[in-house]
Amino acid sequence: MTAPDPVAALRADLPAIQRLVYLNTGTAGPLPTPVHGAMVEALDTDLARGRATGRRFRLLAERRDALREALATLLGVRPEQCTLTAGTVDGIRRAAGAADIATGDVVVTTSMEHPEVLAFLRELAAERAARLLVVDLDGVGPADVPDAVAVRLPDRIRLAVVSHVAYATGSLLPVTDLGDLVRGRGGVLIVDGAQAAGALAVDVAASGADFYALPGQKWLCGPEGTGVLVSRDPTPALDIRLPSGVQVAGLLAALAWRASYGEAWLARRVADGAARLHAGLAAVPGITVLTPDRHAGLVSVRVAGHPSVEVARQLGAAGVLTRDVAAVDATRLCVAPFTTTEEITSVTRILTDLASTGARR
Repeated sequence: MTAPDPVAALRADLPAIQRLVYLNTGTAGPLPTPVHGAMVEALDTDLARGRATGRRFRLLAERRDALREALATLLGVRPEQCTLTAGTVDGIRRAAGAADIATGDVVVTTSMEHPEVLAFLRELAAERAARLLVVDLDGVGPADVPDAVAVRLPDRIRLAVVSHVAYATGSLLPVTDLGDLVRGRGGVLIVDGAQAAGALAVDVAASGADFYALPGQKWLCGPEGTGVLVSRDPTPALDIRLPSGVQVAGLLAALAWRASYGEAWLARRVADGAARLHAGLAAVPGITVLTPDRHAGLVSVRVAGHPSVEVARQLGAAGVLTRDVAAVDATRLCVAPFTTTEEITSVTRILTDLASTGARR
């Protein structure tokens, strides 16, 4: 008897990818059928039985506890270290609040950080009369990041926020080394894990983070408005009992769906596919791959003669869902566990043809 194909089974649970080459999981993953079903069931129960019964509140508390346990298993921590949040920025806001920033404190981040996080840190620094230091990492390879950051840091800092995986390029940053560096200057390290968890195996305990924030809707393929903040030390006061019952049911279902395939297998699929796409595009004249060799599931490219927004539009017209990243003028391609070799070949061919027209301009 022929063994069932896990890739085919995985893809069958994702209706959105039946009509698209879905390369934008780094923005929001496609919604799996079991996740949709769990959310609809929770909503139907609220409709039929009301939302103010003791039974409902007890069930919601149990499911929130179960969600913390599932997230803790995924991330290599204890459930009491997990605070449910409304997403990455919400988690970073709560962690920064726990850091108790005061007048004159130094807050550090890098030019690789997501614009929403940068906007929050500017707001925080202005509100607390703190100094925000944004370390420019343009052109700096992942291995050189700690040295590049170290030479810019003052002797004492209060807080640092860095990405585990750079949202614009997919660069995998050495967060463990950065954690040692930050704590050596008296600071607290918050890691933005938005492009890491679900794309690669994440061990928060080994990451060097004092706080690690991530969302549910990206690589985990859970509902929007969900996430988790992991604290090095349990901090239950941070938990304001988010998200809703429908969201909890959805994220629980997403984690169970992933677990049925095995996190190690899913991570290998991402790594192998991203490496194949990276190598294929790097060999094409007229295409510049911004993503370094040490990367996660994101591959960002520039095509000579074509602005990134045009490249994304051309891919969209061919049924390939991507996004452009204005900060680096690149088109970002997200390779997920469900991405096939045939899809990678097709996208490489489309970009190769586009690069050839740019060369003739």
